[in-house]
Amino acid sequence: MNIFYNQKSVGDVLLVQVTTDRPKETEITSVNDITLIKDASSKEVAAFNVFNASKYVEINGNGQVETTEEIVGKLNEALKTNGVDLELDVDLSPKFVVGFVIEKDKHPNADKLSVCTVDVGNEKLQIVCGAPNVDKGQKVVVAKVGAVMPSG
Repeated sequence: MNIFYNQKSVGDVLLVQVTTDRPKETEITSVNDITLIKDASSKEVAAFNVFNASKYVEINGNGQVETTEEIVGKLNEALKTNGVDLELDVDLSPKFVVGFVIEKDKHPNADKLSVCTVDVGNEKLQIVCGAPNVDKGQKVVVAKVGAVMPSG
C-alpha cells in the first residue's frame, strides 16, 4: 500500500494506492469523505481517496506518506466512520532490502537478461535482471513489490 498527500497541489486529500495492479476498467464510488476506485470486473478496491484528510489523520509535509501501523489504524477508522466496508490488512515489511545473489543464469529467451536467485533474508526471490554488473556472490539492493522510488 502506498499513501500520498500534497495539500498545496491537490488539497486536503489523502491518495491511497491499495494494489500495484492497474485495473483495465474502473468503477468509482463515493461514500461521504471516501472515494473508492475499484476494478470494474472483480470489484476489488485498487485505490481510494480520503477527502478532508486532516479530519482523520495528521500529516506533515508533502509527497509519499510513510505507511505505519498508526496510519493504517486511522485509515481503517476513517473507512468505518464513513460507512465503507473495507478493512486494510497491510504488509509493513521493508520494501527496499539488501539481498545476496545466490545464482545467476542466462535468461532462456533474452540475450541481455539474467535470471537471478536472490536471498533477501526471509525468502528467496527469482529476479529477472538486465544489469551487466550483477554477479553471483554479490550483495545488491532489492526493490520488492510495493516499493516506490523517492521520485514517485
